[in-house]
Amino acid sequence: MNPKDGFWKAALGVAGIGAIGAFVFLSLYKDWLKLQIFSQLTPEQTFWIMGLFLLLVFAALVVMVLVWWSQKIHENRQPPLAQGSTNFHPPEKATFKGVIEGLAGSGKAAVTFVGFDAKELKLPVKSQSIDTSSLKSAFIVAGKLTDPQLNFSVEDRDGFYLITKTP
Repeated sequence: MNPKDGFWKAALGVAGIGAIGAFVFLSLYKDWLKLQIFSQLTPEQTFWIMGLFLLLVFAALVVMVLVWWSQKIHENRQPPLAQGSTNFHPPEKATFKGVIEGLAGSGKAAVTFVGFDAKELKLPVKSQSIDTSSLKSAFIVAGKLTDPQLNFSVEDRDGFYLITKTP
């Protein structure tokens, strides 16, 4: 086995696709000022090219962060219910927030959480069938399937649900 293979496995395991991105950017920067083109440019032109290159690298970093953030948001969401279904069965490792958003998506409703901290929204939900004939009741049942159980009130504002934590 080549020692470089072990390096790339470790790098990809720790940094993921960022390791490849870092390698590409490092390769681009390495010895780039020694290129013959820079000896033909004025210092001002060299400065602007460096600035543009740094701006492009920063823009690529921002795009990577936005993609990562988007993936994190979508990984917590649950798929909406099948058309005509009156039961929702949360998948394994479903979170409280993901189940509520999955239920809301099935009824084309919007949900806002008030007073919950990040840990509470990520609490796992027991995999048990939830009757969805009433979204408000389904939300309350989802809260009872967490450990510890969450106490909250649900206010229906014409398809916009306000889920407020209660003591």
